[in-house]
Amino acid sequence: MSSQRTPGHTFPVNDRWISSKTGEPTTRHGSGLRYQATYVDPNGKPVSQSFATKKAAAGWLRDKVTAMGTGGYVAPSKESITLGQVEQRWRDGLTGRASTLSTYKMLVKGHILPKWENTPIRSIKHQDVKMWVRGLTTKKGTPVSTATARQTLKLLRQIFAIAMDPTDPIVTLDPTRGVKVASSTSAELVDRKFASLIDVERIATAADYRAAQPKTPGRRNDLLTDAEPADDWSTVEVPVSPDGLLIRLLGATGCRFGEMAALRVGRLDIDSPRPTVFITEAAVEVDGVMYVGAPKTQESVRRVPFRKALVASLDSHLRAQGIADDDAAFVFAQRDGHPLRLRNWSRRVFTPAAELAGVDITVHGLRHSAASAAIRQGKTPVQVSRLLGHSKPSITLDVYSHEFPDDLTAIE
Repeated sequence: MSSQRTPGHTFPVNDRWISSKTGEPTTRHGSGLRYQATYVDPNGKPVSQSFATKKAAAGWLRDKVTAMGTGGYVAPSKESITLGQVEQRWRDGLTGRASTLSTYKMLVKGHILPKWENTPIRSIKHQDVKMWVRGLTTKKGTPVSTATARQTLKLLRQIFAIAMDPTDPIVTLDPTRGVKVASSTSAELVDRKFASLIDVERIATAADYRAAQPKTPGRRNDLLTDAEPADDWSTVEVPVSPDGLLIRLLGATGCRFGEMAALRVGRLDIDSPRPTVFITEAAVEVDGVMYVGAPKTQESVRRVPFRKALVASLDSHLRAQGIADDDAAFVFAQRDGHPLRLRNWSRRVFTPAAELAGVDITVHGLRHSAASAAIRQGKTPVQVSRLLGHSKPSITLDVYSHEFPDDLTAIE
């Protein structure tokens, strides 16, 4: 290969208006950009571009050759490709659970595209990414959670991985490399809503009380009266309701709501000395459509024990619903037999019950409450991780490290 085909080789800047041989004006004199710069790209092909001044042409050559030597080279034909265009390629190649993909797309649409959709991807620098991560906020203007920031940064890295595909690179340097998200702050840990087992029982009792109240004529059967609850509502004897039972089971097992919504009668063991729920499926709602399939991770497939005090109520519930012998039926379901929808159930049942009980917590907070109770009862991070279905104990430690007792002693 001649030196003229060696990657990085540059040719003298060519004056397109004046002939280098005769010094006479060429046929292009006065028309178009005057100076043409040419170099050999990494594939051994000449690449040319014209400029108004010789200085600009020489500077462009210098920048291209330097970039080839430092790994930051981008072909001129790809310099205008935007992050939004690369994101489309990333999105087209996504695979996985519908709920996961929906979350990914929501984070990208909410945090990445508004910042860089029309920005040439080659112009995004390391410092830009650092400042962007620090400034991520919710729609209300408050900082996003550490988990959200980490997940969003992870998705930006995936988009840059597409841009750095060695078979067709758009960029050769990853500006997300080395960018880190700060660990959860003390304020975040304090703000995470936990409830004691007593609080969980109080919410469940409130759900039982509301379910036992007369329905308002002319309204849907599953909506309760607008009458004010009695001052002594918590002492009123009412039967255990399906919703109250579900709240107790969520607080006792730490299962995700979707896992409990997809729990079938055949996966519920209440006859053995050690009652358990066998989690093999999860129900999720994506764009208004319910899906029942494999749970979040392989580790999420697990048996979770729960206290025997709930067995009698579960047995009565199955018999009352007429599903005690129907292994395929969902233990907790809508009137049509389909899985419960988290948003509907939370709005209709859980939130009003929690407000009546005076406990500030979300449905997912019941999972945190179960984990906290397990830790306080002496279970190890590994045991708690197995109960919750975390993919690794480090996730449990990251979320609940402040809950584990500080029993460190000096090294003797």
